[in-house]
Amino acid sequence: MTALRILTAVTALAALPSAVSAQASHERQQTNELQLMPERPKTGDRITVEYMASADLAGEPKLVLRARLRTVAAGIGVHQQSVTELERSATGRFHGAFELPDSVVYAVFAVEDRAGRRVDHHGEKWELVVHGKDGRPLRDALNQRVRDLAERDKRLAYEAAHEFVRLYPTHVTSWMALYLYGDVPGAAANKDSIRDAHTERLRAFSQQLESVSRPAAMDMTNIVFYGSWLGDTTISHHWRSRLIRDYPTHAFAVQQRVFALSDTHRSDASALMNAYEGLWQEVGTVAPQLPFSAFNVVQRLKNPEAMLRWGRRLEQMDSSFVPFIAQALIEHRELREEALARMRQQIHRLDNPADSDRPLTWTRDEYRNQMQRGAGIWLGRVGTVLYEMGETQAALDTLERAVKVWNVDSFRMIADLRLSMGDTAAAVPVLARVAADPATASSFSDSVRARIGKRFEPDAWARALKAADQELRAYVWAQATSRGLRSSRVPLHDANGQPHTFQAGTGRVTLVALWSRYCQPSYMQLRQLNDVAARLMQQGVPVLAVTDEKPSGELNSFLSSNGYRFPVFHDVEEAARQAFATTATPSYLVLDAAGRIRFESHVLDDVIRQVAVLREHI
Repeated sequence: MTALRILTAVTALAALPSAVSAQASHERQQTNELQLMPERPKTGDRITVEYMASADLAGEPKLVLRARLRTVAAGIGVHQQSVTELERSATGRFHGAFELPDSVVYAVFAVEDRAGRRVDHHGEKWELVVHGKDGRPLRDALNQRVRDLAERDKRLAYEAAHEFVRLYPTHVTSWMALYLYGDVPGAAANKDSIRDAHTERLRAFSQQLESVSRPAAMDMTNIVFYGSWLGDTTISHHWRSRLIRDYPTHAFAVQQRVFALSDTHRSDASALMNAYEGLWQEVGTVAPQLPFSAFNVVQRLKNPEAMLRWGRRLEQMDSSFVPFIAQALIEHRELREEALARMRQQIHRLDNPADSDRPLTWTRDEYRNQMQRGAGIWLGRVGTVLYEMGETQAALDTLERAVKVWNVDSFRMIADLRLSMGDTAAAVPVLARVAADPATASSFSDSVRARIGKRFEPDAWARALKAADQELRAYVWAQATSRGLRSSRVPLHDANGQPHTFQAGTGRVTLVALWSRYCQPSYMQLRQLNDVAARLMQQGVPVLAVTDEKPSGELNSFLSSNGYRFPVFHDVEEAARQAFATTATPSYLVLDAAGRIRFESHVLDDVIRQVAVLREHI
């Protein structure tokens, strides 16, 4: 069979894998390449793999192929895992094979070294779509493909939804995907006419379902969602009622029954709780919406016993709610031990992260560092609670554990506790860490002197500052890498569409931020990026914020209305992606004066520290 070739230069992401196999030969020679066979894999097939390595992985004897696997159970059925080892052959290419699990309908791949320290994720473009016996991609596979793309870039999801509709024009899920991800620039220009077309489709699907003697629960659920999105209360209410009548214990039906009970007993929380308890006895652990709604109500009732009961039911169904439950329980003195137990459970999970939860684009070190940050935050919360409970020493011991990573907020809290206990000698080194941090105002040392008063010893403070500075440098350099750009000149466009060339290696440390407002993690970090960029530019550090969007008035309006002032450049020709050898957003690259990438991550927490350390080496 013909190999499935998905190359770095692929731009038509809306096309299916079989449609992206033909690339120019010179493109193949310039880039990494992953080949998966057969071209149109079916459920349970054995998949053979051939990989032409990127430069930083080419010298390894063995590599690991990881995958994000998606089953029909969207959300619940998404996980990452290593699927096979790839061995280097005499030709320099890597080979391997794996069995495609029967439950998997869609997968995205990355290649990494065996230690997980270097990852070639190819912008998460290497994919596999499971096909049916008729040679068409499975409907569930296309649905999962759209969902997967939507988590990274809504425009790509919208393009994929168009392909979904083309291949499955008579299925409601394809039209739902097209409507759900249609809110992108250009697509939303004639939204009224688009809504009219969808409304017509909704009515046709509803009539079609009426002709079935006993429609499937999921078909009715889809019509309810589609009708709700389009604002057709008549159709959505009709099928919601049918669903509850015909499938009263179906997860979505239970969710709707929870909402109905909430409306019925809106003014009587006690009656609502009795109704929720009765529903629980009937359906049990069918839908987390029931214990979640009940837990929120008992919080308002300030009923500790009921909070504990519903909290246990909720975490039994979905352990991701443990932090939420802990935060609620901590407000009640008699439940603090229960809250602390859940906080420690969360800390243990973060201290021992499961590799199956590691995103494909992250190295093991990046993932471990990020989880340690989370653990530090929770340890800080536990320390605060212990201090409020009067367990001062236990609070200090816990907070000391919280600073495995450089955390100025935890440093301040530890110092405050030490000073409140009269232990100035122990507080001074911790305060010095705060003072040594480049984000701390230079006047902080004077405030420390004023706070400590007569007990302030200038020599001891100077020694503490020196030690803190050395500790900070060691922390920062432990994150360092050294990677050259594929091209030192990167053609871009400015906000007005005018050509601009970024020149690396001009003698200044530079921050490059690759971002997209259609990538949720990137979107959520724009405010922090704005603050970091402003601080760095005040220090004379160039900031290159690159988006994959084309220049437009709509984008400029989005930036200005949100108060974002960082300079934006547009990677219209995908030259930045090629030069920096990454397509993931957000990506933050700190370049040294020679133009080499010395730090790269997906979070901004340490960027100011990284820049400060590098600038000292110019």
